[in-house]
Amino acid sequence: MDNENYVGFTGLSCWQKSRIQVKFVFTFTSTWTNYTIRNQLERATLSIMNNIAEGYSKKSAKERQRFFDIAMASCSEVESMTYAITYLSICSKVEGESIRKSVIEIRKMIYGLSRSLDSALRAQRLGLSSNH
Repeated sequence: MDNENYVGFTGLSCWQKSRIQVKFVFTFTSTWTNYTIRNQLERATLSIMNNIAEGYSKKSAKERQRFFDIAMASCSEVESMTYAITYLSICSKVEGESIRKSVIEIRKMIYGLSRSLDSALRAQRLGLSSNH
């Protein structure tokens, strides 16, 4: 691998967007007094970003998929929590919806990345790759 051209997981748009989401959530929740919900939302949001990174680094398609699945599950957890935080009046419906829309988009991006990498691996195994 040519280290000068190596971008890795930081070049993934889903990782970049999840990193922005982490900063937003940690800033947004910084004044919350319900530490249980605050901590859970922050940890689930951070889990998305970290599992994308860890999954991308795996050589095995099965292992990679497992981490992407965990990242997508964490997206679902954050999405679910947006309903709880608005229902409990911890934040406004508009604020909850903003987080929810962003995390749904991230989940779709992870799913697309996962499908794309799987297709590329299948093509490579079948000798269909144009990068011989």
